[in-house]
Amino acid sequence: MTADPPVDLRSVLGAFPEGSVIVLDRQLRHVFAAGSTFSAHPPGHPPVEGRTVHELLPPSHAGVVEPHLRAALAGETRRFEFASGGRVFEMRAAPLAHDGDEPDGVLVVVLDVTPRKLAESRQAALIRIADAALSDSDLPSVLARIHEVLRGLMPADNFYIALLDPETRQLEFPYFVDRADPPPPPRPPGRGITEYVLRTGVPLLADPETYEGLRRSGEILERGSPSIDWVGVPLRLPGHATGESLGVLAVQSYDPAVRYGAVEVELLQFVSTQVAVAVERKRAEERLRVSAEGMRRWIHVLQERNQQIETLRQMVTTLQACRTVDEVYDTGGRFARRLFRTEAGALLCSHGRNGMLRPVAAWGHSEAPVGEVPAEGCRALRDRRASLSAGEDAVAPCSHRRPTDGSRTLCVPLISQGELLGVLSLTSRPHPEGNGGSLSEATQRLAVTVADGIALAAANMGLRELLRDQAVRDPLTGLYNRRYMEETFRRELARAGRHGGTLGVLLLDLDGFKAFNDREGHAAGDSLLQQVGRLLTSVVRAEDVACRYGGDEFLVLLPGAGAPDLASRGEQVCSAVRSAPAFSAAGVTVSIGAAVHPANGSDLDGLLRAADAALYRAKAAGKDRTVLA
Repeated sequence: MTADPPVDLRSVLGAFPEGSVIVLDRQLRHVFAAGSTFSAHPPGHPPVEGRTVHELLPPSHAGVVEPHLRAALAGETRRFEFASGGRVFEMRAAPLAHDGDEPDGVLVVVLDVTPRKLAESRQAALIRIADAALSDSDLPSVLARIHEVLRGLMPADNFYIALLDPETRQLEFPYFVDRADPPPPPRPPGRGITEYVLRTGVPLLADPETYEGLRRSGEILERGSPSIDWVGVPLRLPGHATGESLGVLAVQSYDPAVRYGAVEVELLQFVSTQVAVAVERKRAEERLRVSAEGMRRWIHVLQERNQQIETLRQMVTTLQACRTVDEVYDTGGRFARRLFRTEAGALLCSHGRNGMLRPVAAWGHSEAPVGEVPAEGCRALRDRRASLSAGEDAVAPCSHRRPTDGSRTLCVPLISQGELLGVLSLTSRPHPEGNGGSLSEATQRLAVTVADGIALAAANMGLRELLRDQAVRDPLTGLYNRRYMEETFRRELARAGRHGGTLGVLLLDLDGFKAFNDREGHAAGDSLLQQVGRLLTSVVRAEDVACRYGGDEFLVLLPGAGAPDLASRGEQVCSAVRSAPAFSAAGVTVSIGAAVHPANGSDLDGLLRAADAALYRAKAAGKDRTVLA
């Protein structure tokens, strides 16, 4: 075998710009080696040509690699991975054939896949953290699981959670692991570094110089054991970028070899969101437990009202089984009607952010409201506490009732976590002889209990719906994420197979987006991506599924669509982007590749390959168009 490589290695290297190419002869000696792996060798490094695998690799590595190289000499093509020096390499070994019966040697391509493996590992760990945050374990167990996963992503031996109790205003430490300091007892917020992050609501990466600067400025007056690096991030729920934080998550290093940077701060910000979800969920469970205990006490006191108590039990059980906030209100209204049979009443809930109350249930005589009413007209909502008034009061009555001579009205606000969700309104029935009715203290206490139960169930359901939506939605664009798209595709593919139908795919890529993003910055790029999400939402059918596929690529599944439908819908999207001022000003258009099942593919991978090939042709043909596979 000659020393010259028997293939065009320039073309091979061009196909793998981040890898290396090696040619071995039949004795597994290096004939040729080039690429990024070898370019990193320092000056004076011994050449690899003429040296065997056993001369170049440690025995443990050579023992892994050699069997695959031998298999390639026997005519097989092998693909395998091995780790070395903290890196992970993917190797592909193929025979170098010639006119004879046996290969001349082996062609090996080595790729450093360490970044990909690290990304996969981080993604899996973040999923485990999210799962832990949503588990049924107690809060310390949840935090311990999160800490365990976090330690697999970054040095985090010294890790603690500080929470501000919303009632006592004490700073508590439900989880504290630190080699230098013991867990601190609950305390009023002071001037420590933890309180600084809690006070400012901004993540802090502090080395000794940073801490000293904060101390000199008076921002920090107290400190535990000195650390090399300290990172603290505020605990906030998803969607709550402003307002008071629930607490602080912090890690610190006492080892000069362990330093933190922007990557660790970003990771801890994600983890802090999951911790905030876990904390709020456990607090909600505790509030529900306390509420249930209070309800049981009233059951003991009001034994004579067995039927009423049974109805309350059924209400709580049914509320816990609800799946949406609307279902919670509907259920609460139905049970309120049963509990307050002798009073006229209404259950009204907050309608969006327009300050209006929408009746979800009404019963009894003519005081029941019709249509929406302004929330500001209710005294109970203004004062954030139950309000009892008579029709002849000089104070202006609530806008959601019309006073009757002698009647009395009780309004109980629905409040949970400080948020006003609606109001439960009860009005005594007029006496047949014209005397006004009354609302007993027992009825008033019952109304407060019912309102609290409905409010807590509605708030818990709102949080659950938020978490459920975050699991399937892209946080930037509001479109479905890739995981949801894949699940939907399998379902729609099965449905199309059963009924002999079609399933269309539009694969979209923004033309000129990278240049715009580089020129105007990520904030402007994110804003443009959000507008793509709104545009796709406005043009797709109810049964279509629009998702963010990755970066500036989007994908739309169209059940039942054929090639003509895809061409029409694709042109509709291109035209909408073309005519939108924001996109034209940015110099951004959209190219679309379309494919349809079963004509272009029988599974998701096949259909996406066909759509991607069509997208490539759309780009090559001048962009701003739709091309069918």
